[in-house]
Amino acid sequence: MKEGDYTPWGPADFVTELAPGIVSVMTPSHGGIFLDEAHQALIPNEIMPFTEDTRFWEEDFDCYVPLLLFRPELHETGALRQFKFDVAEEILKRERPRWWIAIVKAIIKNKLAETNKALRKLKENNSCVE
Repeated sequence: MKEGDYTPWGPADFVTELAPGIVSVMTPSHGGIFLDEAHQALIPNEIMPFTEDTRFWEEDFDCYVPLLLFRPELHETGALRQFKFDVAEEILKRERPRWWIAIVKAIIKNKLAETNKALRKLKENNSCVE
């Protein structure tokens, strides 16, 4: 995504990478979050943004989904130091509880996958681990 590229809100005027594959996009009238294919693939199937295009998550509400789901990546870059994740969580819990549950399940699933991968690597490197 770069300035001038298509968005559902018009051509992108300002583009800021928040983390690799996660981009903040602004147009004269609106904006949101753009996700690359790798991040789109991690969005739970039961969540569909207002744009009906999992590349684009509008700034008024939908953007909370990728911001919460990919919080660890955003923390690593420090791009959203001032963002109030707890407020976003409360809004999703209240306004879209099914989305909130899907996000929590996806985070747990990703953490389990990371843990299992780390355990396999540990077992390969250390025959004493059972």
